[in-house]
Amino acid sequence: MKYKENFAEKFMKSLMGKKDSSIKSDNEKIPEIRKMLEDLIAVSDDKWGRYAFRREPLNGRSSEKERNLLISKANICGREEAEKIKEKFNTESIYECTEKLNLNVDYPDKPVGGAHILFAQFVEPNNISLFKDSLDKAKKLIEEESLHNIFEEDSIREILLAHEVFHFIEEKNDELFKKTEKIRLWKLGPLKNDSSIVALGEIAGMAFAKEFLKLEFSPYILDIFLVYIYNKEASYMLYKEVMNIK
Repeated sequence: MKYKENFAEKFMKSLMGKKDSSIKSDNEKIPEIRKMLEDLIAVSDDKWGRYAFRREPLNGRSSEKERNLLISKANICGREEAEKIKEKFNTESIYECTEKLNLNVDYPDKPVGGAHILFAQFVEPNNISLFKDSLDKAKKLIEEESLHNIFEEDSIREILLAHEVFHFIEEKNDELFKKTEKIRLWKLGPLKNDSSIVALGEIAGMAFAKEFLKLEFSPYILDIFLVYIYNKEASYMLYKEVMNIK
């Protein structure tokens, strides 16, 4: 799981006079993280799907109606895969699932290099990394802000792990909706170029984690929560973006 918004580009747009409703004005006060989380918990899965598509390179290649259908199918795919794996291994524990899937899980302190804010990652063939710096800072913030009614003791780690487990599953299954759904970029006679839709895997991964862990909120709220521990203003920009999506 990673957040890959280009904050510098957003500010440059602002300086150039291009409107961006997620840019924070000088007189705005950043809300407490509890307030933002409580608002985000009420956001529907469909709206989170639209948020995901805003980061999709092929977003402009489909209509709003087509995107809404894709979001719905991706959410169904994630939920169904969660039920399948729980039934297959007869367990409600995401940790038991990782063991039975022969996944290697490690906890490096921070990612090495890269321009993204990275919290967890799946690396083929069977490796998952959960970054300890993020987990430790998240635990500290939960304690400081008394967020235990939102996040249970180990829920951040479980959510990140479940999301990456789905990415392992999707890599092993070419029949998954995310793998079979393509957008045609061009066709010239017998020649054609079809491309996968990255956002579908992220949406399905969040739906998988939500269903597997029986969460009452979308795991997408971690985008705002985990960014907050590193950059409150960037987190607030994300929060505003989500709340402004129709």
